[in-house]
Amino acid sequence: ILELSRKTPPGRGTPVVSLFLGDAGTLKKQVTASAEADAESLELAIIRALALEHAFRNARPKAGKAFPLPPSWLVEAVWQDLQAQGEGLPPGLFSKLVEAGPPPKLEAFLRQRPEYMKPTARAIYRAQALSLLRALLAAPDGREGLRRFMDNLHASRPDDARALLAAFPALQKDPGQLVRL
Repeated sequence: ILELSRKTPPGRGTPVVSLFLGDAGTLKKQVTASAEADAESLELAIIRALALEHAFRNARPKAGKAFPLPPSWLVEAVWQDLQAQGEGLPPGLFSKLVEAGPPPKLEAFLRQRPEYMKPTARAIYRAQALSLLRALLAAPDGREGLRRFMDNLHASRPDDARALLAAFPALQKDPGQLVRL
């Protein structure tokens, strides 16, 4: 459900993704956004809601309990990939990546909060997230591993590197392989 309102929801115009447990155990995913919400924020919220739907497709949250949101890196990577398909990659992005130095350690990267980053830092983060997504998909059984990771999002923290690597057995044995993919 996508709900647009003239009132600004909590978070100063940032769309809010909600999960509701309905009658007979049905799940309702809702994106609430004000009319002033920018297209990018709305697109990110929709991607987050779709990932949330996948995570809880076969597992039901308990009423009144908090549930983990899909990891920021995955949402941002999918958004960046969609942008790259439509508009190409932003000019100068690769030079910014080179200037940023070596890639961060996986654990540190998964803990980053892109919603608090300035535009240049967020562009670098998105490029790194897209690189991670593409590397995971290039791994042996990459698509199946990503499906396993998505299926288990409901049971783990979004910044848990062990949960991510557990979905990719080949990478679990040698996490350094990610850099080479």
